Amino acid sequence: MFYIEKIKDFFKSKYNNYKAFVKVFGCRQNEADAEKIRGLLTAAGFEFTLDADCANLIVFVTCAVRHTAENRIFGHIGKLKNIKVVNPNVIIVIYGCMTEQKEIRDKIFFSYPFVDICFGAKSINVFSKLLCEKLTNKVFNAPHEKKFVKRTSKFKALVSIMTGCNNFCSYCVVPFVRGREISRFSSDIINEIKNLSKNGYKEINLIGQNVNSYQDKETNFASLIKKIDEINGEFVLQFMTSHPKDLSFDLIDTLAKSLHFGRHLHLPLQSGSNKILKLMNRKYTKEKYLEIINYARMKIPDLTITSDIIIGFPGEDQSDFEETLSVIKKAQFTSIFTFIYSSRSGTAASKIPDLLPRSEKVERLQKLKNLQNLISEKILAKMLGEIYRVLVDSYKDGFTKCRTRGNVIIKLDKDYSKFIGKFVDCKVVYVIKSVVYGKIL
Repeated sequence: MFYIEKIKDFFKSKYNNYKAFVKVFGCRQNEADAEKIRGLLTAAGFEFTLDADCANLIVFVTCAVRHTAENRIFGHIGKLKNIKVVNPNVIIVIYGCMTEQKEIRDKIFFSYPFVDICFGAKSINVFSKLLCEKLTNKVFNAPHEKKFVKRTSKFKALVSIMTGCNNFCSYCVVPFVRGREISRFSSDIINEIKNLSKNGYKEINLIGQNVNSYQDKETNFASLIKKIDEINGEFVLQFMTSHPKDLSFDLIDTLAKSLHFGRHLHLPLQSGSNKILKLMNRKYTKEKYLEIINYARMKIPDLTITSDIIIGFPGEDQSDFEETLSVIKKAQFTSIFTFIYSSRSGTAASKIPDLLPRSEKVERLQKLKNLQNLISEKILAKMLGEIYRVLVDSYKDGFTKCRTRGNVIIKLDKDYSKFIGKFVDCKVVYVIKSVVYGKIL
């Protein structure tokens, strides 16, 4: 607690109450990092605010997956200058995957000199040390602080089981900014989930860059699922992200028998063209991908499958795009996340000439979305009249939002706030395009 106490002493000496503003960009791993940062700040006596103008400490958790994400983050950082002018004592911290890259850190310190601390995702454990040194203008050599976590939800929890990635997909910077795969001890994971279940958490999300390559001594991902299934309590187990090359039939068999598994699988396809998949270094073919999901559906009939698709990867011609559309038709995803290819400096794909005009990429993206919308509407229409065990998620704008075990959202047109964080039985009463409506029984 050395650094925590130093931070607490500093802010207490200046403020009766001191607040932090934490903004997260990007994936669930970033959300999990933000929970660690919030936990540390809570231990140091901070309260939290949704208004950056009222904060004594501002933290951005950044994302480096796409170039558009970086540009958006730079825009948000630029807006902090006015806050610093009005309140010169506010401490501004930029952290994450984006700032793991030295050229980005150099750019921030050069172009945004009002930023106080800038460090990368691999260094989250030294945040308290860096903050303490900035506040006191001294260098310390005390050991790192123990981990703190302040969860953003009282019934849904992110549980990081591994970090990093060994796949080196040609378009992705994750192995460079997060490092190689490191799996947590399975005993630590199990103890964390036991405590979460004991404290009433109803949805457990296992997260990592590639969860199904998890490996701790004799425990692989399938055996980890089996150990989690031995934990008492009613909770739904979700996980992401999975890589198709590591989704074995043995793992699918385990999921089919699991009491807690939520019946939802997010399995990024990225492209339906074998030529493009090879250029992406994805290490599977479209035929293998379809074999995997067909086996999964045979073993788990109520499984919902979602996916990611990249449009306009360098070298993608019209025939490659048509192959992707063909696989989409065969795969019958419940929904997909679509992206136009974004070149990332330092990746293998950045060296491949990108000759396709953006207007063509946008046109292909819209055609893909139109196809998926039709598929989604057809799949969701089959839910009409069915009864589902759902977790009540939130109430907003006159609707209560629930999620099925298959991670499909059902909207209720009444205020059921009293059921938030609880499981209830819900009947689907009508479906309008891709929106499912129900009523609690």
